[in-house]
Amino acid sequence: RRNAASRCDVSIAGWSASHRGGARRTQDEVLKLGEKLVLSADCGGTTTRLMLYRVDPNEPVVSKKPAPGTLLAEEKYPNIAFKSFEDIIKLFLTQDCGVQGAKPSVAVLALAGVVMNNQCRFTNLDWCISGHELSSTLKIPKVELINDFVAQGYGMLTLGDDEVRRLNDAVPQPGAPIACIGAGTGLGQCFLIADSRGDYHCHPSEGAHGEFAPRGAGTDFTQIELLKHLKVKLNGWNRISVERVVSGTGICNVYEFL
Repeated sequence: RRNAASRCDVSIAGWSASHRGGARRTQDEVLKLGEKLVLSADCGGTTTRLMLYRVDPNEPVVSKKPAPGTLLAEEKYPNIAFKSFEDIIKLFLTQDCGVQGAKPSVAVLALAGVVMNNQCRFTNLDWCISGHELSSTLKIPKVELINDFVAQGYGMLTLGDDEVRRLNDAVPQPGAPIACIGAGTGLGQCFLIADSRGDYHCHPSEGAHGEFAPRGAGTDFTQIELLKHLKVKLNGWNRISVERVVSGTGICNVYEFL
């Protein structure tokens, strides 16, 4: 772990040097009349991706169209190289975003964990984050923490028809519930429900921690044997969640079983 962190430190130094070597514009030079700086983040169990946008607050959000705003900078950081999430944001804003004295008006941070009262404890990382504390220390007027798959769910609404691959012949129904699922370090899930005006609202789900239910036709007991294998591996009496099978660690578990 120490060697990995050292290698990451070298990489971070390289990122920072490359940005310091180029011309950095001031915030006034970057923003057009009425625009605001918006910071967004996708922080998973392994890496954090930060993005800085300039956004016109009056530009409408349109379904199946990219969200309003122009991307100014984007960087990815290995979490293992940092003591805190705050340190990553400070590095990005002070050295890597290309905007001198960058002061976002809003930060929306998508985090891999349960978010309650604008606080989050990561599921696969020993970090606890408070949006109110980040707002105070970073001098960002509004910092909103959301579950990472809530961000994915809202992102789905921006996909055009040419960006979607259909898995069956079912015809999408406007206003019908939408489910979103994706495997990474863990297994993320969320669902979207439309209100009376047809506007969707996304809700986080910890459905990945539900029981793994083996399936198989007739005398095919492969998945049952996989369940037995995982129960023995995890001390016999343990319940086995879906995330133990469908995720980054799940790939390793399945490979070991096969």
